[in-house]
Amino acid sequence: MAAIQWLRCPKTGAELVIDGDRLVSRDATTRLAYPVRDQVPELLPDCGVELSPDEWSTVMSRQL
Repeated sequence: MAAIQWLRCPKTGAELVIDGDRLVSRDATTRLAYPVRDQVPELLPDCGVELSPDEWSTVMSRQL
């Protein structure tokens, strides 16, 4: 079982998906992305960056 299955968005508790060097929340309302630096995700609430609706949709479409 991959560790990503246990990681959650610190603000919403939503599942996260891997998108390059960041983890993106599946929550369509907040659309938060968290950086991964040196293979360590920065899952602090203040580290989340809100994606535009279009960018978030593009990331989610790649997950299917």
